[in-house]
Amino acid sequence: MIRGTIEIFVYLKELRNIDLFQQGVYQLKICIYKKDDTQLDIISAQPYMTVEQKRFFNKQTTDTYVQSSKLIDTSFYSKAFIIKYCDQVVELNEGCVFRIEIQAYPEMNLNELYCIIELHFCELSTITQEDFKPDRLQNYQKCVAKFSSKLHNVKFIKEYVPCVFDESHFCLLKLSLHSVLVDFKYYQQNDLSLQQFMNKITNQCK
Repeated sequence: MIRGTIEIFVYLKELRNIDLFQQGVYQLKICIYKKDDTQLDIISAQPYMTVEQKRFFNKQTTDTYVQSSKLIDTSFYSKAFIIKYCDQVVELNEGCVFRIEIQAYPEMNLNELYCIIELHFCELSTITQEDFKPDRLQNYQKCVAKFSSKLHNVKFIKEYVPCVFDESHFCLLKLSLHSVLVDFKYYQQNDLSLQQFMNKITNQCK
């Protein structure tokens, strides 16, 4: 069996608060997964690298951010930021690279990958400055909204995705997705060596 390795870069540009229900600390959690052959279980992509576009921020802007982005298990967490008023724009300018294997032969299954974005929230009144330290903020957060999107033609993606949550958490997240097929791997099956396998598929193509 031949499997291909896909790398997917999720880039978060900015979040605009249109009418979020509550003021407080918000954070985005992003996962990418695929369904297995039985369509019952899921296999998560592994995030392994974060990217941030450095820009100059004034003091008023930097006070918006309370925690840096990070990777936990199979999830990417964006910066944690404070939403205070309507029509507030939070510049994120960061992203994460995910890696996952897909079946490449006899058929390349490119349409079973999904991207899940969760909006996490906690009230400012329930936390202190000490709780902004790494790995402590998650103890107070809860998922209040979720966005799901199916990825198409993941062998090569370059597209803009407007992410809008539900009516109680009405905001617009601007993000883009980029993917590329970077590698192939052969897994021995039915006692066929790699050379025997290549001879077999070559004969089928004649």
